[in-house]
Amino acid sequence: RGLRGDVIDGQHYSQDVSDDGKTVVGQVTLFLLGEQSAWIWTQGRGNELLQDYVRRNGTAQTRAQVCAGSRGPLQPCNGWKFWNVAAISNDGSVIVGTGANPDGIFEAFMIKAPK
Repeated sequence: RGLRGDVIDGQHYSQDVSDDGKTVVGQVTLFLLGEQSAWIWTQGRGNELLQDYVRRNGTAQTRAQVCAGSRGPLQPCNGWKFWNVAAISNDGSVIVGTGANPDGIFEAFMIKAPK
């Protein structure tokens, strides 16, 4: 089963790993959908879309600003869409990358991950 449910095509790339090896970040390109998404792997939960991770772990205000990664294929997104991850801090507490902000404009992001 793929990151977007039954859609399993595409390529996954690891971009960075925390020093303790408990968190890995990267991106996936889904060719059939023409989408690229950031993902995170944690020792406790395995692989998931970064959007779903942030929605599960963030504050109510943060969750409201992030598009649900578990939405159906090709459904519109009215929140942040994380496309690429550039790096994760050594202690795994900060993730940076690029995506589309709620206005659909390409922009850098920084996420403070829960410990």
